[in-house]
Amino acid sequence: KQWYQRRVRGIKHSSSTAHGELEGGEEDNSEITSTIILNSVALHCMKRDLNKAKRILVQHLSTLRDDEHPLQATMLLVYIELRQGNTENALSILKQQQCS
Repeated sequence: KQWYQRRVRGIKHSSSTAHGELEGGEEDNSEITSTIILNSVALHCMKRDLNKAKRILVQHLSTLRDDEHPLQATMLLVYIELRQGNTENALSILKQQQCS
C-alpha cells in the first residue's frame, strides 16, 4: 500500500516536472490517479484477487464525493460482487447508481 502511494506520488511529481504543469492542475492529477487506481483494480480482478481489488476500490471510493464516483468504478464493484456471489449487493449498487 505504501509503495503504491509513493509510486503514484512519484508519477504525479515526475509528470508535472517533466512536462510542465497540466492545465487544470490538481483536477487532472486526481483524474490520472483515479485512472491508475481503477486499472490496478481491474488487474487484480484479472488475477482473481477479488478481495484485494475490492479493498483498493472501496478505499479509493471513500476518498471521493458521491457525485464523483466514476461509472467504471461502479461497474468494477458490481463485477466483484457478482464474482463473489453477492448478487443482492450487486443489484443494490446498480439501483443506487440508477437513482443518482
